[in-house]
Amino acid sequence: MRQTVRKVSHFLATHPDVFVNDPAYQLATLRHAPEMSEVIWEVKRALEMGIAPIKSDLATTETYILHGEDERPLAIFKGNSYMREYAAYRLDHKRFANVPPTVVTTLCAPEFGGAQTGSCQLYVEDSIVAVELSWEDVGRFSPSSIRRMAQFDIRLLNEDRHTSNILIRNGVEAIPIDHGFALSPHLGKIDYVWKYWEQASTPFSDEEHAYISYLDPEKDRALLIEEMGLEEKAANRHYVSTMLLKLGALNGLCPDQLGGMLCKIRGIEADTKFEILIGRLLERNARDWTIFTKYVNEEIKVILEEYEANKHPNFPISR
Repeated sequence: MRQTVRKVSHFLATHPDVFVNDPAYQLATLRHAPEMSEVIWEVKRALEMGIAPIKSDLATTETYILHGEDERPLAIFKGNSYMREYAAYRLDHKRFANVPPTVVTTLCAPEFGGAQTGSCQLYVEDSIVAVELSWEDVGRFSPSSIRRMAQFDIRLLNEDRHTSNILIRNGVEAIPIDHGFALSPHLGKIDYVWKYWEQASTPFSDEEHAYISYLDPEKDRALLIEEMGLEEKAANRHYVSTMLLKLGALNGLCPDQLGGMLCKIRGIEADTKFEILIGRLLERNARDWTIFTKYVNEEIKVILEEYEANKHPNFPISR
């Protein structure tokens, strides 16, 4: 399997637009978000009528708000890192973290410099960006929606979860958006704002545990490489982070504890637990996929044992 994946990965790396600019590929993405079919049609009609996309000043990458013929906002369009936006939606199995429906499409507008392929995500009505809320409001967020977002960020190694890319609906429900800095080809500095929220220190529920145990990181890895064209090393790290989530949750760790293994401690340059884990896997230099998965399980168990030991140091006594 690994040889086949590498061949596909190399082909997609040398032909990055072979699928995504193909109308058939774009049509196929609608199969996973059928509610976007009418949205895309309305948006294209509005663009033809001269209703211009509006550039957003909240997103970290170039982002446009698209409107319908009645100038009501319908979708969010991104021309940069758009395959990661689409991949994030596809990896949110069963819409568990509530990532809005997302497809790949090509749109034409003067603001885009002509025709541009990008991700098109359903605009979430009746929501407010978390950055506009107070600390008291944060305390009212649904613990379940924060834990679901947390497991998603951990799996995707999202480097950029802050209050400007979390939507809040009905004052309690968290909706994660803007995943251009997830599934990166480089292991960057990760920071999760939810790690400092009380909800993240609550244990996963039975339903959340069942979902995490259901996740298939090997299948997701193949999806990222063969259908999304993402770099193999990014897909491999996704496999590792998902296994860390699965084994960590099984050992009773809460989201903030798992997130702490990925996030740098502010002001301290020491490697994170996850960076140490990746370093150990590189040192072991697995020859094939089967051996690699064996090493992943072994090293994660060691990391979890070390974490547990550090949580409970010997009680100090005087002689």
